[in-house]
Amino acid sequence: MKIKFNQIIILMLIMVSLSFAQFSDGDRRMDKGRRERIEELRIWKMTEFLDLSPEQAEKFFPALKKQDKKNRKIFKEHKNLMEEMYEKSQKENFDPSDEDVVKILNTMDKLDRNMKKSQREFIENDLDFLTNQQKVKYIIFDSRFKSHLLNALREHKPNRFKGE
Repeated sequence: MKIKFNQIIILMLIMVSLSFAQFSDGDRRMDKGRRERIEELRIWKMTEFLDLSPEQAEKFFPALKKQDKKNRKIFKEHKNLMEEMYEKSQKENFDPSDEDVVKILNTMDKLDRNMKKSQREFIENDLDFLTNQQKVKYIIFDSRFKSHLLNALREHKPNRFKGE
């Protein structure tokens, strides 16, 4: 496979931007090095899949970093809700009312809507320098990458989930 000059420039931009990237301190399950390697792989594959020009990459990755920060905030809220519910469910006197269940479901629904709204606004408003084809590819990539990553994690640690 031939490497184009544009790809080299894009990879250099990625490496520089990743050197400044900061990751959430709250995720104790995955060390920083592993998160960085996954993020590097994501950026590399995304650049290739979207066929970004150097000019597009220069605009895209700062916008993506900002969007990822928003997504991490929403994800953290969801994670905190799940942790809180888990802690409560482990108590012997755990007996949620119908209202408690509805409140939890409403909160989860709100977080899901916020995530989808944020993603939609990002694609519609912040990616105007991409072609429509690239926008659709971004939507496809985002979903497929997460799916492939989850599958790889499952294969690596098949018995990981134990209700934790």
